[in-house]
Amino acid sequence: MGVGALRQDPTLDAAAENHLGYMQANGIVAHTEVRGAKGYTHDDPYQQVIAAGGSNKQWVGQMAYRGEMGACLRSLANSIYHLQGITGNQETVGIAMRDDYCVANFAVVTAITDGGYGLAQWGGQQLATSASAYFPSDSAVVPGTFVPGNEIPNPAPDLETAGPPIMFRVNVETAADVLTVETFELRDRRDEPVPARILVSSDSKPGSAVVATEDARIFRGVAFLLPTKPVPAGTYTASFIGARNGVPIAKSWSFSAY
Repeated sequence: MGVGALRQDPTLDAAAENHLGYMQANGIVAHTEVRGAKGYTHDDPYQQVIAAGGSNKQWVGQMAYRGEMGACLRSLANSIYHLQGITGNQETVGIAMRDDYCVANFAVVTAITDGGYGLAQWGGQQLATSASAYFPSDSAVVPGTFVPGNEIPNPAPDLETAGPPIMFRVNVETAADVLTVETFELRDRRDEPVPARILVSSDSKPGSAVVATEDARIFRGVAFLLPTKPVPAGTYTASFIGARNGVPIAKSWSFSAY
């Protein structure tokens, strides 16, 4: 996608392994830990990394999962909030996978003078201001079904099932940067439009199409198109028209669903 590679950090690995042990011991899936519970290391992922010997000058985000191991990291791509997270500006990663549990810690390190829980939108690996990234990427093959309730928090509580989330993102490193959406659509191989909703950040909504839905959890540099029903197997074309800081952007690409 062009968003950069990640380097492995042993302290993020160790913290992920510790937290996996906590989840397994307590039979739960969570990012935070409760003091006094079996396997407790620290309250949140940032503090868990510090407890494992990591630096306090980084921002740490985490993915936690329980289920079939092959789906652990795949589930991140077939999502909304987690997809925007894993394709952001983080630089390092630590992963623990065993016994049907999976934990991945991600961190932003460069240009960070403090730290905390969550992924900072500044620093780290940034797209060039003239670049964009999108998923599914060109010629990708993805599931035709997304279950919003499997993602926590749920990005579409009114939909039991939906189609594959489609993401478009740009660089918005400074607080003044913003991505706005004029049109964002999906068409099938017969060139028929696929019913879908556009999700944009609260900052992006004022300059975006009236039909765009505001979602406070969407990053300022990200827009999503969510088909409101699962899509049949086949080839689809996504088209995005919008602007970064008023500079027009137009992009179309194709992918397949199964």
